[in-house]
Amino acid sequence: MTQAVGPLKNLGSAAKLCLVAGVPDVSQPPFVAECFREEAGTLIAEGLAPVAFEVINASEGGRPSEVRDSMFANAMSRQMQTLAADAIVGRVQQFLAASDVEPVIIKGPAVARFHPSNWPRPYSDIDLLVRPDQFEESLNRLVEAGFAYPETSIPPWPWFDRHCREGVNLHGIGNVDLHHHIAPWIFVNRLTSQEVWDAGVAVTRNGTSVRMASIGHSGVVAALHILNDLWKGQRGLVSWRDIIVILRSTDVEAIRGTFVEARLEWLLDLVLSELHEAVPYAVEGSGHEPRIPFRSRWRIRGLGWQDSTALSRHRAAWMIRLPWPQALAFAA
Repeated sequence: MTQAVGPLKNLGSAAKLCLVAGVPDVSQPPFVAECFREEAGTLIAEGLAPVAFEVINASEGGRPSEVRDSMFANAMSRQMQTLAADAIVGRVQQFLAASDVEPVIIKGPAVARFHPSNWPRPYSDIDLLVRPDQFEESLNRLVEAGFAYPETSIPPWPWFDRHCREGVNLHGIGNVDLHHHIAPWIFVNRLTSQEVWDAGVAVTRNGTSVRMASIGHSGVVAALHILNDLWKGQRGLVSWRDIIVILRSTDVEAIRGTFVEARLEWLLDLVLSELHEAVPYAVEGSGHEPRIPFRSRWRIRGLGWQDSTALSRHRAAWMIRLPWPQALAFAA
């Protein structure tokens, strides 16, 4: 078997187990307590501590108690963040509805509903996607509602948020990420927020009906989020687990159709190939040979697909996330 060459290269045994733990119809690698000791830092840093805790808890004998305790503490912290995020959904919906804005929820809450029951998929905020023409009004409404836009994040130019980054982070009892494009922006010029909204489904959350991204678009968002995490110097293991869950929850070719519509079929094949090499028991087949467009090839390399470096994580690398007009504005 060839080796993974991207973000899953040299992935440890404990992390591989956490990627597939509890996923139906997937062979589970053996539990090795020593691997969890060695990889504890990585599992926590990558957001897999809640899954790791469940894996350790379910193991028969050889439980590393000190690792279990640290995973439990982290899992509880993340669960509190999830509860706080869920608690604000209705309030956010109410304030935006006053401006005739109905966002679509992407990322954590949208994909968590596909995860196997009794297996945690925590998230720290609510990610909302609105149309670009609704972004400024939505931002103003949320700030009026009491969500804080940290002063250190407020740009010196009023046009910057709309044209040089995909969204903003707002802080409150639960945090909100407000997006006008899915990140990284450069890869989703063919996928509009309106299309994501149109394909979304109504879901009741804490007594409030909200719109969440479809399973296909959740797969696209998860794959793109890996590229975001690479820019931050992480592997994006939570998003890799999301993709495995999604691929096991529906027909792969149906998911492919959504990627094709977004002109991102090459990204699906790239992800499938990486999974096939690193955790072959998690996916059926390796997909098609990735045919990465030249411009996308150097962009994902720049974001650190094969080797994350300080240069790939430098703030200047933000420009390669943006379409050319926005990148020039950022540089200016």
